Amino acid sequence: MPAAPAVGCERALSAAHLQPPVVVEPTGEHHFSVILLHGFSNRGTDFLPLMRSFARLGIDVSRVRFIFPNAPRRTMHWPGSDWSRRGFAAWYTYYTDLSGQSSADADEIAVCELEASAAALRALAAAEAAALGGDYSRVFVGGYSQGGTVAAHAAVTEGAPRLAGVLLSRSVLMAQTIPSLTAAEGSPTPFFAFRSGRDNVYPIDVQCRSQERLVAGGWT
Repeated sequence: MPAAPAVGCERALSAAHLQPPVVVEPTGEHHFSVILLHGFSNRGTDFLPLMRSFARLGIDVSRVRFIFPNAPRRTMHWPGSDWSRRGFAAWYTYYTDLSGQSSADADEIAVCELEASAAALRALAAAEAAALGGDYSRVFVGGYSQGGTVAAHAAVTEGAPRLAGVLLSRSVLMAQTIPSLTAAEGSPTPFFAFRSGRDNVYPIDVQCRSQERLVAGGWT
């Protein structure tokens, strides 16, 4: 299993806290918490339409606290791309762009930033569990695309608590940061992965490969 972030990641970890999260408080008694991380170049407010969808579908979320963190601004370093000259909200930096390729989960990235963002997410989950009497089984984490990648890494890092679940949408595990996966003894955090038939960043076969790695490592 991957190790926890090193001391050298402290600066990156602080950066992950620079932007305040979007919080939707429960209208009833607080029973569950859901923390979702947005995708690359997105923002926490992008998840707010979920509230309208829940209402339209008649899903009662009155006892759920939703937290949508915002990533710090970073500059990408993709050769020959205009993106290299601009700052974008991102949980970690990319140095290559393998979007749409079968090796899309092997992009060169700032691993320290990924680990720091995952640690920041675990800290948020710990705070929510504390607000729920120390009950991690009532805390969900997840995210879209890059945000889901951070959530997945946070959940499989050594020492991570068992959560209610990890909710992934169009996300993958970055291959070079987790060469092998082995769940701890007991019942690991369950994963719920949602994917589309077409994805111009992470092709369906790449997403499936990540899910197969999780299953092979003991996650469900």
